[in-house]
Amino acid sequence: MRLIKLLLTASFLLVPVLILPAADRAGADGVVSFSAPINFTVGSGPTSVAVADLNEDGHLDSAVANAVSNSVSVLLGDSTGKFGAARHFAVGNRPLSIAVADFNKDGRKDLVTANSFSDDVSVLLGDGSGGFSEAVQFSVGKRPGAAAVADFNNDGLLDLVTVHLESKDAVILSGRGDGSFKTTARFPAGFVPGWVTIGDFNADNRADFAVADFGGSIVSISIGDGTGGFSNAKVLRVGTFPIFVAVGDFDENGTQDLAVPNEGDGTVSILLGNGDGTFKAAKEFFSGDGPWAIAVADYNKDGRQDLAVVNIFAGDLSILLGDGHGSFTKAIKFATGPGPRSIAAADFDRDGDIDLVTANFSSNTVSILLNGPK
Repeated sequence: MRLIKLLLTASFLLVPVLILPAADRAGADGVVSFSAPINFTVGSGPTSVAVADLNEDGHLDSAVANAVSNSVSVLLGDSTGKFGAARHFAVGNRPLSIAVADFNKDGRKDLVTANSFSDDVSVLLGDGSGGFSEAVQFSVGKRPGAAAVADFNNDGLLDLVTVHLESKDAVILSGRGDGSFKTTARFPAGFVPGWVTIGDFNADNRADFAVADFGGSIVSISIGDGTGGFSNAKVLRVGTFPIFVAVGDFDENGTQDLAVPNEGDGTVSILLGNGDGTFKAAKEFFSGDGPWAIAVADYNKDGRQDLAVVNIFAGDLSILLGDGHGSFTKAIKFATGPGPRSIAAADFDRDGDIDLVTANFSSNTVSILLNGPK
């Protein structure tokens, strides 16, 4: 199965496709446009990208997990859509996800990666200038696919949740407030859980999480009790081989909804939340060949949340414009670098439009796509 090979070994063949140039696409749809991709070199096999101001200069930067070189690449931005040369920091074996947070309460951004082949997470403490300490590892389950950050026990300290492709469980690591963690809970998480995302799905101001389980073609919802405990997971049916979960409010009713890319059938499943931890049945919208990750934002400045979806086998991304009622337009395609596995949204050039960055496994690059005519 090509999906398991991608997740565990991060090696694959690309399917060549014809993508119209950015200018032609903008003219064709007349609604939203992005520049041609501007590429920056990172480590080998980039799998996940996060955005934050890592050196406290007011400009947005990018941090990238590289699965083949077992490293994190940090690219410092200048608010023109450009980045300096990447600096590289060693982490565990086969990092598949990266997240940014302040784990030691010093006001500086730190990093955490989930390392699939070393069965741990790496925590790198930031120095506020774009540098990071030597990574410290904390053991988790077998083959972690992702880590997410929240304060699960309401003690004012950030915690982690990881999900594991092989041990098929979730692990809660409680933060000590100094950048270290201790395992406090472990429980089953489905068939092959590969991604985890934080939300508040029952509107009680306590952190919950959603897990994409490609082994069962489901998403599971675990509701937090505010003390570090969670309810038995509620199972939601989605498309074939769900890879990722994104959270938004797609019908503008004040409750959190889910968007799930399904690698196996080329669709995105939209599940509208009821505000009590339950969701309506999924509706599918076509994205492309191998949808892998989603960034939620308002890309056409109409006040409604849209989707940007990277399609790993097509080597492109799809923009699906939201109507504010939970439905989306036909996908509008833009080229990226080869093999995009991750995407994040931010205004990199300070023009008021939301831009995109993708992590491209096959070319060892990240691509910046600037929103609007350039």
